Amino acid sequence: MSNYLEGIIDRFEEEYAVVKLEDGQTIDWPLANLPEDLGEGEAVKIFIKTDTGAEEPQENRAKEILNTLLKKS
Repeated sequence: MSNYLEGIIDRFEEEYAVVKLEDGQTIDWPLANLPEDLGEGEAVKIFIKTDTGAEEPQENRAKEILNTLLKKS
């Protein structure tokens, strides 16, 4: 299993590029997160990476909220 998606820049719409994937699905990708010189018809790879460090603060906040709610009941 690969950790990326392959596609083609199909078109640009307002603040997004429409990326058509190999299986025909499309993804609206923010233009701010793409190279400026990218044009329609160009091939792209979208890499997927887990961010395990981002989960810890959210988990801690959820525990704080749950503890607060349990203390009130």
